[in-house]
Amino acid sequence: QNAWETLGDPKKRACYDAALSSTLTSAATSERGNSSSTHTHLDASAWAEVTLSDMARLDDQDSGEVYYVYDCRCGDTYEISDDELRANESAVYIPCGGCSLQIRLEAT
Repeated sequence: QNAWETLGDPKKRACYDAALSSTLTSAATSERGNSSSTHTHLDASAWAEVTLSDMARLDDQDSGEVYYVYDCRCGDTYEISDDELRANESAVYIPCGGCSLQIRLEAT
């Protein structure tokens, strides 16, 4: 309930987004400074880095479209169509349908 109240209020959401951005930037800077780290470096603008195998495949029987989805912590999903995926040769940033977070999908 607290998350919905925060994300549903434009002022609270702006504060939340600013704090999240600051946290992600600090984490990314910290990771870059640790040369012995074995973790994947997070791009400060992405909530997470995922691969296609992390996403669920959905086949739309009516349209014949194929979609890949990934659950967001807000309860909504990140979604990309197979056509959009094929049109990109590098990493793709996918916004969440319900909040301001985005993920980075690594190119395969």
